[in-house]
Amino acid sequence: MTAEARVTSVPSAPADMDARTRRLLEGPLPRTLLELAAPNALVMVTQISLGLVELFFIARLGVDALAGVSQVFLPDHSGAFQRTWWS
Repeated sequence: MTAEARVTSVPSAPADMDARTRRLLEGPLPRTLLELAAPNALVMVTQISLGLVELFFIARLGVDALAGVSQVFLPDHSGAFQRTWWS
């Protein structure tokens, strides 16, 4: 392979980049990070708030119901987490 062949096999010039790719690479870093993190943060806030709302309604059923859910919820979900991520 000649040197000229190597030069022609280099990826396209930055002028040929997609507009979204250019915005990610050349845009302001704080804004880019916020735009990428916002959907994940929204999902986490939603999950936390749903858990709190569920606990609120279960607590209205009484201490026994809340104790029962707390005994079942943690082992069930922590086991699912371990099966998903550490298998």
